[in-house]
Amino acid sequence: MARRRASEVIVDPNVMGGIPVIRGTRVPAHLIGRLAAQGASALEILETYPYLTLGDVNAALDYARSHPEAAL
Repeated sequence: MARRRASEVIVDPNVMGGIPVIRGTRVPAHLIGRLAAQGASALEILETYPYLTLGDVNAALDYARSHPEAAL
């Protein structure tokens, strides 16, 4: 099985229209941030998205904290 690269958030206009996602997935970083803000633990997030790693969740949380979503 191929291993994914290190956990990080990428912005690629060809993936999800350029919104920030966890590398190798289509999971938006800010979605993970919103789930955590609503009280979801890292374990709960991993149960919901079993293909993510703890590193992925932490990378998304770090990204969401340092790059707040723009108000709509």
